[in-house]
Amino acid sequence: MMVLIIVAVFGFLFMDVSSVGRGFGGPSRVLGSIGNVDITRDELESYVSNYEQMGAKNDEQTRDYAWKELVKDISFRIQSKKLGIKISDKEIEDMFSG
Repeated sequence: MMVLIIVAVFGFLFMDVSSVGRGFGGPSRVLGSIGNVDITRDELESYVSNYEQMGAKNDEQTRDYAWKELVKDISFRIQSKKLGIKISDKEIEDMFSG
């Protein structure tokens, strides 16, 4: 019985450590998902960085805008793929940035 409890405890701890990008109670690298596509913290930071390079402040408003644009881009890619439409990254960038 004691062996079963020990195995269960180690199994639980291993699940926590092996969670994608988390470690022991650390922040998740996945911020959300659309369908089966994960949106990572790195992707959001990349969008925020792009807006900072264009002169935006790294504040909540910029992060909110970057998040909405990231979600829009991913949604657009998913829908275009479902419809069999092939669009290059450059075309998507031009569509949303003008």
